[in-house]
This record gives sequence, C-alpha cells and structure tokens, in this order.
Amino acid sequence: MIVLDWYTKKVVGWDISLRSRAAEWKRALEMAIITERMMRTIKEEIIYLNEFGSLEEVKEKISRWLEVDYNKLYVHSELSYRSPEEFEQLYFKQIALKEAA
Repeated sequence: MIVLDWYTKKVVGWDISLRSRAAEWKRALEMAIITERMMRTIKEEIIYLNEFGSLEEVKEKISRWLEVDYNKLYVHSELSYRSPEEFEQLYFKQIALKEAA
C-alpha cells in the first residue's frame, strides 16, 4: 500500500504484508484506483528490475527508493519539474513569507 500526498506528490506512508484481510484489500483497491500511476512507477523502477529473496528485501529496496530516489529526486511535471520534497519546501517557504508580510 502507498499513501501519497497528492499536493506535493510525496510518499508519506507505505506497507507490504504477506497476509491481507477483506478490509485491507478494500483499502488497497481504493488506493490503487487513486495511486495507479504510482504503483506502475514502483513496478517499473523496482519490482521488474530485481529478483528478491524475501519480503524484507522488497521492503528495504522500496523504502530506500521511496525515501531517497522518489521523494528527493523524482521530478513531476505537475510540480513544475520539482521533486516532492523540493516542492514541499517551496510551499512552506511561501507560507512563511506570507505570514511574515
């Protein structure tokens, strides 16, 4: 599962599980409908390019990619070709400037 801040495009939470209940499937399906492009990117950037020996290895690789490559480096046209963290910093800087004025 992926939790994505739609304004900044920053991944703010994710999880992988070996088991799932009906409620988890429902949440995952609802999220997949909303974050379909994100799931495709994860598959193309990580899943299809690697062979994994364990669930822990999958979690580690996805965690590293989300925290470093995606949030800090992955630019989005919707964010004026900025990364989620860069866009978020710009947003908070603009808020601070408005409050100071």
